[in-house]
Amino acid sequence: MSTPHDSYAAMLEQLRQEFVQDLPDRLEQMESMALQLEQNPEDARSFEELYRQVHSLKGVGGTLGIPHITTTCHQWEGLLQEDSAHQQSTFVDLALKYIDVLARIGQVVQEGSGDFQLCEEELDKLRRYHLQERYAVLIAESSRMMKSLFQITLQDLPLHLTVVDSGLEALERLVHNRYHLAVLGGELKELNGTAVAAALRTSTGRNRDIPLVLVTSSEPRIPDVTIEHVLKRDKALADNLKTLMPKLLR
Repeated sequence: MSTPHDSYAAMLEQLRQEFVQDLPDRLEQMESMALQLEQNPEDARSFEELYRQVHSLKGVGGTLGIPHITTTCHQWEGLLQEDSAHQQSTFVDLALKYIDVLARIGQVVQEGSGDFQLCEEELDKLRRYHLQERYAVLIAESSRMMKSLFQITLQDLPLHLTVVDSGLEALERLVHNRYHLAVLGGELKELNGTAVAAALRTSTGRNRDIPLVLVTSSEPRIPDVTIEHVLKRDKALADNLKTLMPKLLR
């Protein structure tokens, strides 16, 4: 006799199969948008639509329990969020490679083999190609002024910065994307920096052991959580951060 759980699992599997059957058409549309941007890099409408499609696909992957779709779209979304990303010479080549990875993930899901190793290897190659010689650093800060300070202070270092303004988004990215280091504001929206650090350290994700820097204007109450450095949000912050970063990334 089937249970409500069995019925839900069967329905979810049916939705997954419908999703992967429709995925090639969706990816074909995204490829057309990327090629349109190759012809006209100033086409803001095509770029915004491509970004919307990637973001939507990321959400569907999470809803249907296909984490490899979500992780791939997270990584691609980070590339799209860079200034003038669609005007760079490598934009279309990278876009087509991400589309290929998504297509391969769809095939694995449809076949039911569960073997995503090749997909993971290709995604890691894309990440390393994108970063080149730069270190991937996550900046989580709710203050617009502080975000600008971080970006200006670190702009001359070989870093690829991803900047978010809430603790929940920071934790989500730390779960799905690879980083070498994270700088967390102590007074983040939704989830403060200490809570993000605690959740990350107790996770089984790839970033659980990366160095963490907490930036706070008050004396932090840090539980039994490893946070490598705590910096005071004061006039010396920019100098202290610029001095500290190279040491942590050796």
